[in-house]
Amino acid sequence: MYHYLECGLPGIYLENGFEYRDTAYGRAIAIRDIKGLHKAIGYHVVMKADRLNAREIRFLRSELDMSQKMLANTLGVSEITVRKWESDENKINRSADLLLRICYLQYIQENSQVRELVDRLNEMDRCDREKELHFQIDDHWMVASR
Repeated sequence: MYHYLECGLPGIYLENGFEYRDTAYGRAIAIRDIKGLHKAIGYHVVMKADRLNAREIRFLRSELDMSQKMLANTLGVSEITVRKWESDENKINRSADLLLRICYLQYIQENSQVRELVDRLNEMDRCDREKELHFQIDDHWMVASR
């Protein structure tokens, strides 16, 4: 078995789906379908009965590809609140816990509108492109591609 600490969660072990490889830099591990693995881990995390802990919140945020600021805006809390949840200074409140779980479950679904929205918000967060919006009309008005 392989103790998969790279995901940031302490109790994850892989029984198969991995192999060791020798590289010029030493021994390395190759994990098959890592996106699928993370999806399975995330699903297990959001389906557990207990409230999310600091490491689980960080894992889910990372899987959503969100900054702390973006997650805070999505959940309606301050960025420092998310930072305190992830550093285990404060516990996540029940409503934010539930909303984060719902967002994640919707995000991992194919063709999910939540996934599309989160991806768009993340792109805006990364690029900070809110200064100008250019629109064009074809059959209807839409943001012009640049």
